[in-house]
Amino acid sequence: MKINSCYKVKIQDAPKHELEATSEMYQSALRFFLDVCLQDWDTISSIYADPVTQKGLSDNTIRQQIMEALTHRTKSNPSPKYDFDRQFYKFPSYLRRSAIMEALGMVQSYKSNLANWEASDRKKKKPKPPTVGRSFPSMYRGNCYVRVNENTVRIKVWIRNTWNWLTVTLREKDLSYIREHCINRKEGCPTLRRRGKNWFLDFTFVERAKLDDTPLRDRIVLGVDL
Repeated sequence: MKINSCYKVKIQDAPKHELEATSEMYQSALRFFLDVCLQDWDTISSIYADPVTQKGLSDNTIRQQIMEALTHRTKSNPSPKYDFDRQFYKFPSYLRRSAIMEALGMVQSYKSNLANWEASDRKKKKPKPPTVGRSFPSMYRGNCYVRVNENTVRIKVWIRNTWNWLTVTLREKDLSYIREHCINRKEGCPTLRRRGKNWFLDFTFVERAKLDDTPLRDRIVLGVDL
């Protein structure tokens, strides 16, 4: 069994204006990709990974590549249908792909709910198209996040009208809790998130636990809806 957990770590000396601007820039990018997904969903959703020529790639990975072809300008793709780069100059590639994958997931969920609603008696409210809401950027290691030492990290943020590195200090109390409880877990990429007036890095951790050999029919399954 794979167990995922998340722990928040407060940024002590958070430059709130820069972090807010970074979050808003990511949300604007996500809004851009949501619009593209909704407009071209029939084309995007009809594309699947070929099990022979694209072995090992998921459908979502292939659709991400299609989205990049539709939106990202390159030497071999100088005139994409939707020019993301003109509006989001030097936007970090990992954040761009993160926003694309999030947009794909949100639109796929919306389209599925919409199809279920259309097939029902339609007594419930019609699902609404997805909105950005409270989405926050993932800080991918190396590209957007570098650990300097135990309680100091560098994150890539939107500062002075460009993307640059910012060094911040993390709260020792939160870090000591993680060291105590997550020593044997694999650390994932943190997410930059605001709670109230404070900013945090939410760290994800993954661990694997071996279940016993009790037959499935003899097990008790507990589901908790948060």
